[in-house]
Amino acid sequence: MNSFLSIIVVYNPNKDLLVRNICSFVENVDLLMIWQNSVLTDELKNYIASLGKIIFVGNGMNQGIPTALNYALSYAIKNGYDYLLTMDQDSVFENFYN
Repeated sequence: MNSFLSIIVVYNPNKDLLVRNICSFVENVDLLMIWQNSVLTDELKNYIASLGKIIFVGNGMNQGIPTALNYALSYAIKNGYDYLLTMDQDSVFENFYN
């Protein structure tokens, strides 16, 4: 069976849209990585963490998207993931499998 790692790089995200984005596909990936290019509140992080298999990475400082994607790719290779899905913080799947 194929394994999916996904990453969303966030920078001062719209909280409602970010949660909608995560909910649109989190059940279809094995792990979702949230890269923090800005600081997220503990309240938001706790809520997001309750949505599924999610980890938070990044230090809250804007290190740019390439840093985040390179980290995710290295993590995927090291941990045997078959696919890496990269998402914008404001993109939402309407039908993940269609």
